[in-house]
Amino acid sequence: LLVLAGGAAAYLFTDIGRDTRVTIPTVRGELEADARAELELLRLKVTSVPVNDKDLPKGQVVRTEPAEGSKAEKDSSVSLYVSDGPDLDTVPGVVGQDFVDAKAALEERKFVVAREDQFSDKPAGVVIDQKPKRNSQVDEGSTVTLVVSKGPELVAVPNLKLESQQAAQGLLEDEGLELGETTLKESTRQFF
Repeated sequence: LLVLAGGAAAYLFTDIGRDTRVTIPTVRGELEADARAELELLRLKVTSVPVNDKDLPKGQVVRTEPAEGSKAEKDSSVSLYVSDGPDLDTVPGVVGQDFVDAKAALEERKFVVAREDQFSDKPAGVVIDQKPKRNSQVDEGSTVTLVVSKGPELVAVPNLKLESQQAAQGLLEDEGLELGETTLKESTRQFF
């Protein structure tokens, strides 16, 4: 580091009468402090500007103005755009809405929508859950998964003809059903 500083000092004192412009180096992806030091060694005045960036972590340089590779006068100003991380967005609540309406509302806010279908006691097509939950803070453009009702699950009702009430009740319970109100009706038919 001392060698680098010494070399820079020697350069600064021997460049009188030479070109007073410097080439802006590539500092994208560097930590702000490292990029600042590199630019200041070139006798540039550095101003940091925070920007949201989904690709670079907080604290890393996104770009410079003037752009990398361009020429700038020594002692001129350079803006160093530093990532403040991705822009966060609040997930709206769409549970209870029709899937088509919920999807449109989320896509209008630049979310990506995924769908999972599940049986429920709610009508088919209604959003019954969402991930992430309402009011969650997520990266802009994140995926929101909507769990959509397929309506109640249908089951096959067993044939109960010729069964006693007790046997019929057992067969229904095996299918997860309950025996409702029953009416006993005498049959005049004879079975042999």
